[in-house]
Amino acid sequence: MMKIIFVNDLHHPPSEFLQNKVIIAAKGIVTGGRVLCYFEHYIGLEKTTVIMVGYQAEGNRGRRLLEGADEIKIYGNYYNVEAKIVHIEDSLLMETNKIL
Repeated sequence: MMKIIFVNDLHHPPSEFLQNKVIIAAKGIVTGGRVLCYFEHYIGLEKTTVIMVGYQAEGNRGRRLLEGADEIKIYGNYYNVEAKIVHIEDSLLMETNKIL
């Protein structure tokens, strides 16, 4: 049985979840914030899927992930990228909202 837990605050530390992970990162969010804490713990695990939503500016972490970076730098430390990186473009997202 699959269990889905939505984490939207810092009261759920990343280390308490041991199963497969899906991290959803909206445009620009990979430049800072708590998503980086989740990346620190899970970007190096093959069981993790990162869904990048929208445009990722050239030169930022999100763009590097979409371009297939083998490692990313977070808070001065380098992390291997083993997670599956998926991209949903803004136009596709808007079409989906129209259907719903």
